[in-house]
Amino acid sequence: MPSLGTLNTRVGDQKLIVHEMRVKGLEMHDKIWQAFGTAAVTAKNEDAMHVRGLRPSDVEIATELLCQLGYHMSASELAARIAQVSTTDGHYAAVVDDGQKICGLMHVYERPALEKPCEAVVQSLVVEERARKTGAGRLLMGAAEAWARERGLNRVVLHTRIDRDDARAFYERIGYARAATAHLMSKQLRAT
Repeated sequence: MPSLGTLNTRVGDQKLIVHEMRVKGLEMHDKIWQAFGTAAVTAKNEDAMHVRGLRPSDVEIATELLCQLGYHMSASELAARIAQVSTTDGHYAAVVDDGQKICGLMHVYERPALEKPCEAVVQSLVVEERARKTGAGRLLMGAAEAWARERGLNRVVLHTRIDRDDARAFYERIGYARAATAHLMSKQLRAT
């Protein structure tokens, strides 16, 4: 499991805090920097944002953030989900801090498949309403893409509801394109 840190640097007058991962004891900041390239994300204010791994202690703010997208659950239910995601190989969950508090979260995982190459799936991305259009979402997506590259994955996919025009426009601005329109089917299973 990667350990997380940050790499502080400057580009022009902008202070950057770039996501860094250490895997198997090797510093990976050069690869992460390449993933961000010259499009590295900066906060629009003096306080630079930074990304770090999601912690069990983040459960309250994570519950509030997911609630903003209509995913209502108790803090204890989310705590159990955070524990499961954080201990399952091939998953990465992170938060972005704007210098005052956590203002966004992201969960990405590796999905092997028979019909196509293995890919990274962004399962969730949410940025607090007040922090939208500040670079928080772009920073989280950059961290997801860097995580995928480090795992040798060549593709990141995600689903966004068709009624979330702002979200779709955001993803298109950062290079994502519509790949399919589909119906998500589900069936509630009874315990046996």
